[in-house]
Amino acid sequence: MQAFFVLLTKAEFTNPPGASIFVSTSSLRSDRQVKGGVTSSSSFSYFEVMDKCTGVSAAWLLVAVLVGEMCIFSVPGLVSAENPPGSFFVDCGSTASYVDNITGITWMPDDQFIDRNSGVNANVTSASLYYPDSSELTTLRHFPDSRAKNCYSFQVTPNAIYQIRGTFFYGLYDHRSTVPSFEMIVDGTIVASINFASGADLMAYQEVMSYAPQSNLTYLCLSRDLTNSVPFISAISLVLANYTESELGNVITLNIYEGFYYLTQIRWNFGGNGIIRYPDDPVDRYWFPIKWNSSYVQSTIQPVETLTAKGLVNVMFPPSVVMNTALTTDGNMTIDIPFTRSYGWYMVIFLAELDPNATANSREFYLEVSSASVLLLNLFESKGEVWAIDYFNSANQFHIDLYKNQSISTPLGPLVNALEVFQVGQQQMALLTNKQDTLAIEEIKSSYGNLGVWTGDPCFPYPHPWLTCGNISVLGGSSSIIAV
Repeated sequence: MQAFFVLLTKAEFTNPPGASIFVSTSSLRSDRQVKGGVTSSSSFSYFEVMDKCTGVSAAWLLVAVLVGEMCIFSVPGLVSAENPPGSFFVDCGSTASYVDNITGITWMPDDQFIDRNSGVNANVTSASLYYPDSSELTTLRHFPDSRAKNCYSFQVTPNAIYQIRGTFFYGLYDHRSTVPSFEMIVDGTIVASINFASGADLMAYQEVMSYAPQSNLTYLCLSRDLTNSVPFISAISLVLANYTESELGNVITLNIYEGFYYLTQIRWNFGGNGIIRYPDDPVDRYWFPIKWNSSYVQSTIQPVETLTAKGLVNVMFPPSVVMNTALTTDGNMTIDIPFTRSYGWYMVIFLAELDPNATANSREFYLEVSSASVLLLNLFESKGEVWAIDYFNSANQFHIDLYKNQSISTPLGPLVNALEVFQVGQQQMALLTNKQDTLAIEEIKSSYGNLGVWTGDPCFPYPHPWLTCGNISVLGGSSSIIAV
């Protein structure tokens, strides 16, 4: 995977190596660099900010964000909310339920989702220093045993579309000098490598945005990699997304039900003031603010409708509070997003007119992606609603140009409200072990108490050592148990 850096400070920006977001105030493209940069030096996606509260470089993907002189991770205001229906928010290592006073989410202890003899609880004292608003990071469960995998299991609706996220804050809980790395598994498929090579004080998450469990149980598992590090996990969220085919689009829906998954890489809220999540976002996606000099930010207090689209495809839109801000310019804008390798990539760009005085002749611009797809946009035609324009790409970057239509005179330049990028799974998720065989193994485990710690699918991606599985190497195939 690749790493995305956004360096935010109160004054001028210094840009990390790699490509950047540029804003131009003239008719020439990309002549004034504003903030943002991209590098490909890591195997894990993350944002980084210089934390003026702690004096250290803070956090992977889920970060503290600088607003003036304050370091915050929050949503606007204190809230009172119920958890999304069909969801699980699990604080790993915790021993009691509690309500998060920032989001209103009720966090549950993890002992009801994993065998009581699997793993060891630990406190992380440094979490309150680096992430004071993230109480779920103050505990974790680690797995020092030698088992090939340790799994959490959740009751779900088969073939419904879910979003699952694992969150990890190391914080030197084990007082070791070597930071760990390990694998994250969803059902029977290794979806991500988790590593902390950039620092022990960083928090990471990996999120599978859309997948459809095959049975009434779904698993999130951790496994050792070649480093033989001890896996751990701080929190798990599993949300029933209830995306419809019209929201996701025909291609994505087909991919998901064929067993492919979408791994979140970027989720940007241009012009935002802090991380937006639940309850503003009904499935608790994290929208990270990209905000520069206020002269480049457009905002409105009028809600932007996000339930219908006039764009080229219907998708699950950002919440209204995200669409109410945008980055704009009188000139042109360029966004470069390079990748370290050529996976299948999926990007969605969200746009909405926010200027209350806009007319049919005030803003018209081209959206060009990777010098191939070119669209002429006039957002006034759908004022108050959202354009959602999506792209698939198997190359090693997205290069986005937004520039004025020079054939007519328009006072307003291009704008962009939000952007998401996903890595499409390189292979179909394993179809797991034959259901009858799995039920038989569960019966055996219930009869022999010492087998309870062997959790997850019996055969995928690694079989329990006391089983012999057939067809284990077949991509996208299921397996049967030959012998116990």
